[in-house]
This record gives sequence, C-alpha cells and structure tokens, in this order.
Amino acid sequence: MGGIADDVLHGLRRIVSREPAASPVAELLRYGAASAAALFVDFATLVLLTEFAGIHYLASAAVGFSLGILVTYFLSVRWVFASRRLASVPVESAVFLLIGIAGLAINHIVMFGLTEAAHLPYAVSKVGSAGLVFTFNFIARKTVLFRVSAAPRG
Repeated sequence: MGGIADDVLHGLRRIVSREPAASPVAELLRYGAASAAALFVDFATLVLLTEFAGIHYLASAAVGFSLGILVTYFLSVRWVFASRRLASVPVESAVFLLIGIAGLAINHIVMFGLTEAAHLPYAVSKVGSAGLVFTFNFIARKTVLFRVSAAPRG
C-alpha cells in the first residue's frame, strides 16, 4: 500500500488507539463511538424493561439513560477527551452527571412529545431524541469539562 491508503490507516490507528484523542475531530469521532455504545445500552434497557418487564417507557428510558451515562463517562475520561479541566474526580463526575440529567430532561421531553402528541412508537421517539441529546451532551461536556483552560491573564 502507499499514499492515501497509508494515510487512512494511520488516521484509523490514531482514532482507535487507547490514548485520548489529539484533535477536536478525533474527539468528536470518539465521542460518537462512545455515545453509540451508550445508546446501545440505553436503547436495549429501554426495550427490555418496557416490553419484558412491563415498566412504563419513560421509567425504562430513565434507567437506560442512566446506564448510558456510566458508559459515556468511563469512555470519555479514558479514551475520548485529551484534557480535563477539573482536578477533582468527584466534582468532575458530579458535573458530568448534572449535564446527563439535563440531557435526560431533553430526552424525556422529546420522547413524551413524540410518543404522546405525535403518536409515534416509543422506540421511534427514542431514536428521534438521540441526535438532539448527543449534540447537547457533547457541546456541554466539551465546553465545561474537557477543554484546555485558557492561560491566566496578567
């Protein structure tokens, strides 16, 4: 191989390496992959609890979303983001969770609106909310938790 193929392979190796991402584009791609893993856990939990345990779809959505937050946090601090603004892991975790709770509120508003008002199946409503919540969570977490702090002004 040579040329473009080598460049593509090199780029893929950098994206899947265990080191935190080195560029905003790599961070976005990795956050997308981490979010896909979290969405799988979230969606599977939603369907399993709703269909097989008979739990209301919004309660199932809250449980699934919470499990997804755990997946996303672990992958975000280990693999996605190269820099962390907060030195305290408990504070960082709490802020991550608060952003997740805001995302859960968006998720529930969209799911409720699409399911109850638009009469879509809850699973379709979940897919509809996923993109909006992904965008909100990425921007909020990148801005608040995982960006390099500006140098002190003097």
